Amino acid sequence: MAKATENDLQKELKLIADTLEELLQNSSDKPKAEVEKLKAKAEDMLKNTRTKLANATEKLSEALHHTEETVTAKAQHVSDSTNEYVQKNPWTSVGIGAAVGLVLGVLLSKR
Repeated sequence: MAKATENDLQKELKLIADTLEELLQNSSDKPKAEVEKLKAKAEDMLKNTRTKLANATEKLSEALHHTEETVTAKAQHVSDSTNEYVQKNPWTSVGIGAAVGLVLGVLLSKR
């Protein structure tokens, strides 16, 4: 979904750029009415693109907020589970910590 929105925005920005380029290149060759028509078209496209960009930004912000809440909840659950395990099995936890420290020490000393 985000990729489709990104592609749509890229296409719209390219259309705006093409329209503005045409407006700038041909403004002296074309009658005033046609230049005004191109200008209005570019303004409409720019307005639509800004609206779509604002909507996409809002959706992205909501998705990031939801992801943050999910990750925070999972981290809190892991933290609570770890704390509960350590309190119920203190000596096992000390042994696991010592084993991990030993393995890390051996691995780091070989560097």
